[in-house]
Amino acid sequence: MQLEHTLSHETKEGNKYLVEFSAFNKAAIPVNVNLPIINLSLVQVEAVKQNSPVFLKYLAQYVCDYVNTFDVILYYYCDTTEITMRKSRNSTPQKYRHELFCTLYDTIHNESIIREVIIIKDDSIGDHYISLITTEKNRSELETLTAEFEDFKDKV
Repeated sequence: MQLEHTLSHETKEGNKYLVEFSAFNKAAIPVNVNLPIINLSLVQVEAVKQNSPVFLKYLAQYVCDYVNTFDVILYYYCDTTEITMRKSRNSTPQKYRHELFCTLYDTIHNESIIREVIIIKDDSIGDHYISLITTEKNRSELETLTAEFEDFKDKV
């Protein structure tokens, strides 16, 4: 496993995904932390039918292993691309992805992994949801980064 890499995965249902770990663009949002910040992206390449919880557990474990292998902070942004949801859900794509990611995070069951959530209110297209994940030993760096994002969101 390399710091920056893409994992191609096909679920037992036949859905195809790319899980990408790439460098965060610090020029776009300047931040003052000593750890590398890594974008975590989940890209659905092909959808056949709804995934079972097995895929979420696999993905959660992969992310957990990654964070325990590398001394980094993961940055996960829930995008605005349309997503298939039950009609009973009254949610935006971002909020739905955020809830899904929270479920994913909750399946990790690893006391060394910590997360901060940043929500940027946006009435025009829906709120923006960001999760920052690292290990407990990097708590002070995570708190610094969270504060910087909070300052940044107040300026937008």
